[in-house]
Amino acid sequence: MNTVGLIRKLALATLSVLVAAGLGAPGALAEREVATEASGVHCGATVTESTAPATPEVSGGCPFELIGDDVEIGGPMGVMTECDIVLEGRISESADAIASTYSVSSCTPTPNTATVCTADGERHPAFRITGDATAGVWPTEVEICFNAWGATIHCHVSAGMLDAGSHDYRIDLSHGETCDGNASYSLEGQLAQNVDDDHPALEIRDVAPVEVANEESGEHCDTTVTEGGAEGCPVQFETNGLELSAVSAMNMSLCDVYIEGRMSEEGVFVADVFDVAPVSMGPCDLGSFSECAALGQQHPTITVTGGTSPTWTTEVEICLTIPFLGSWDCHLGAEIVETGSHLYALRFAHADACDNTPFRLSIQGDIPQVIDEEHPEIEIVD
Repeated sequence: MNTVGLIRKLALATLSVLVAAGLGAPGALAEREVATEASGVHCGATVTESTAPATPEVSGGCPFELIGDDVEIGGPMGVMTECDIVLEGRISESADAIASTYSVSSCTPTPNTATVCTADGERHPAFRITGDATAGVWPTEVEICFNAWGATIHCHVSAGMLDAGSHDYRIDLSHGETCDGNASYSLEGQLAQNVDDDHPALEIRDVAPVEVANEESGEHCDTTVTEGGAEGCPVQFETNGLELSAVSAMNMSLCDVYIEGRMSEEGVFVADVFDVAPVSMGPCDLGSFSECAALGQQHPTITVTGGTSPTWTTEVEICLTIPFLGSWDCHLGAEIVETGSHLYALRFAHADACDNTPFRLSIQGDIPQVIDEEHPEIEIVD
């Protein structure tokens, strides 16, 4: 196939097709798992709170303790006191945690002191990791209640869970994030993990939504893939007659599309080759569209973001140069579907158009996987 021609066609419609290029391949969106560091045994799937006893209990998961020295509590007049805070409780495999006991003490200056809340539904602070780690920091939400200055303050605040090294975890609080619904109040300081006989060391890991392996040998693909590299499992997709639409449904054509590249264990695919050729009259026949030429923008990528067999959601990005419109990075959603026993296809729909261009670009149809000696079967497992 004519790579340049194909790419051009893809250009017009592909804004809706493939995955983007960046200076490096993106990582798959992950889920969290928490385990004891020494044994690797996962914490329980859930943590539950019982409010029936006089002293409610928290069960499930793994025990943890966080200690914060001189945590600042901000109020309407600025920083109003510094206190020591201790949270002790249980954390689940998915990084949801509830404190069974907590204390606020040694507040200075007096009499600006704060105390814990004691009513049902208030006396158990909680935190949860809500997203993937970036530069070693997981976005985290913290819920805590304290009494201060004649008010009961329910604080739901965004924070970061960071690894200070060798699984030394800390929740980093900042006055830049105020309490939801109580914007006059905030917290700043660190709640550091305490490890002892009652609170063993933990390990928090980001886990990709899928695992990809060679179907025959069962050997996992490499954990990462790079542009032009030899890592990962070789995969190719090809179809005849993919619908590509630019600007409006009146400007549509059918194109042959070929995509070849490599896929990582975590479901990240980086294309080394992609071609588009015309099947019928339309944008693909204009022959004047092209891929972006800048370094790091020539390799479309596809990233599995979730889903379960036989359909997985993906994010696709590509950079294309369009006549009179310049170069555009396109991001859109698509699917990988299992159409047979360990046979997969990329599936696009006009409803999921490129979401970051001022004009509409979309694609519809399947691009089936092609198996041969150089591109053996793969297996995608949730």
